[in-house]
Amino acid sequence: MHRNQPRQKKPRTPADAPPPEATLSETVLSPPRNSGSAGDNPPPPPSEPPHDAAHSTTPAAAQPSDVERLSASWADFRSTRKHQLQLVESSITGKLKDLEVSINEHIAEVISNTVETTVETTVEKSVETTKVEIRAILEDVVSRFTKAAIEGVVPHITKAVVEDAVPRITKAALEVAEDNQQATRELILGLQEKVDGLEGNIKRTLNGILEEITS
Repeated sequence: MHRNQPRQKKPRTPADAPPPEATLSETVLSPPRNSGSAGDNPPPPPSEPPHDAAHSTTPAAAQPSDVERLSASWADFRSTRKHQLQLVESSITGKLKDLEVSINEHIAEVISNTVETTVETTVEKSVETTKVEIRAILEDVVSRFTKAAIEGVVPHITKAVVEDAVPRITKAALEVAEDNQQATRELILGLQEKVDGLEGNIKRTLNGILEEITS
């Protein structure tokens, strides 16, 4: 009987074998758990770079967007307002040519009223020379006005009128009437008034056009 009891205990000991099978199943299940945990690890890294990329793109996109927006708006302005800028150019050119005619008429009137007939021939030659010089001056001013008008810089146009046109035209007028004080005074006053009137006219014209553009 004692021999049968230990024999029964021996098959019971192999009955304890299921726990090792469970350990095998655990060992089999453990790698997938590790693989699952490893599989969980890859998603966070890809999720992190997009956040970093988003953070890196937002500041970088903010700065160039302003530059791109300004350049695009300027290109659109140049293309859509091309006809309007041409009108500005032609308007300024016409006003300057009117000024040229007015200056020539003013010089001729002053000379005819103040200069003696004996000196007329000499003065007329000076007038013809001065007309050429005035024409060159005005053409130079027109080119400056045109460039400034295309760039949309009103203050530079006004500055060009005051600092460039007035002194140079006045100098040309002084050379015409350098021998006659009365003619000199009338020339300077007349030219100054005409150029001042041109300055105000051009300024009003450009301001009106720029208001239409910006509205």
